[in-house]
Amino acid sequence: MKKLLVLLLTISIAFSTLCVTAFAETAGDTGATAVEETKVVESLVGAFYLQGESGAGAMGGGGTFTSTHDYFVADKFAERLTGTDKIPFYAYDKDGSVFFDSYAEKYFYSEMGLAKKAGIDFFAYNLYMGYNAKDKTLIKMNTQLTYHVSKYYLLEDKVNFAVVIDGHFQASKAAERDILIERILTHKGYQTAADGRPVVFIVWNENIADQITRINKDISRLKSTNALDESVEAMYVIALNAPSYAEAIAVGCDAISYTEGSGKNNEAYTSMTAKVEANWANGDKVVPNIVTGFDKTLVAGDKAIEVSALKTSTSKETEVVYARSGAADDVVAKATPAELVEHAKKAIATTNKPEDFKAVMFYAWDDFLGGAFLCPTKTDKAF
Repeated sequence: MKKLLVLLLTISIAFSTLCVTAFAETAGDTGATAVEETKVVESLVGAFYLQGESGAGAMGGGGTFTSTHDYFVADKFAERLTGTDKIPFYAYDKDGSVFFDSYAEKYFYSEMGLAKKAGIDFFAYNLYMGYNAKDKTLIKMNTQLTYHVSKYYLLEDKVNFAVVIDGHFQASKAAERDILIERILTHKGYQTAADGRPVVFIVWNENIADQITRINKDISRLKSTNALDESVEAMYVIALNAPSYAEAIAVGCDAISYTEGSGKNNEAYTSMTAKVEANWANGDKVVPNIVTGFDKTLVAGDKAIEVSALKTSTSKETEVVYARSGAADDVVAKATPAELVEHAKKAIATTNKPEDFKAVMFYAWDDFLGGAFLCPTKTDKAF
């Protein structure tokens, strides 16, 4: 972990428009010491945060799930991680199985502190939405985002936040738009572009144009009734994994970016990043993604995770509201520290980053199931 923090700090020294205090960690027999150093940096470092998977719930010693919420997938998450070297530091062991639950808030502060010292300026949280017949919602999986919104003012070192929405976000539902706009986008800690617009990442889907239009119209409507401050602007939309830059701009997006990488049969990490880096040239405004790893073997075959729910409270039709899957050969070799740093340097040097939102995005802080994470694990002896 100490080496990772130093490497990420080295990367971050090329970033943000402000003078910031950076921390360099030096390891010794008695632990790490923090050395303050003022650096002028020219852009932002973000990290995608999946959340939800490690929120509430636990795998008992006998393999019995003990959550009170149907939508939490922490049981499946814990089952896949038990016995691996990918268990996050905030999990705890009991009878040979992994548990997540009551310590989530306690370790939220630790995660934020680690991220800030590593040079992360903001997290982009997956926003889980959707309803089932019992009116239980996927929003209950938004554990860390909920803490970030409510505890932001208590953070000693501020880390901003943004959200990632996908096709499950029903823009036609006023309740979902109100949650997004009034509770999240207008929060003081929400990440904005240079012109003040809240940055929203949207995973490419067939309803993306409607999502953008409806949310922006609601922002305008609430401003006209003085329900929102005049300083709140329309969203700054970054399309994730769009089929093309032209299509993204045509539906009202401001820029494009990407999430995870891909690879087969334990191919070299640099082989995967070469494909990732090629995507950065796909448009005039690209927020480059830095991929830390790729390994889908924990959700391959019969280990795939899928959660379904009723489409409406009166319908018998169901839809998949959460899914993780892969193949046994969906894996690349682990990155060496030097390889990760070289990949990140190339992202920083990319010249077509948007002028109004110069940033790079790490994938990801916590994708343990996908083999892409910066968050320290229980087997990280340095941590």
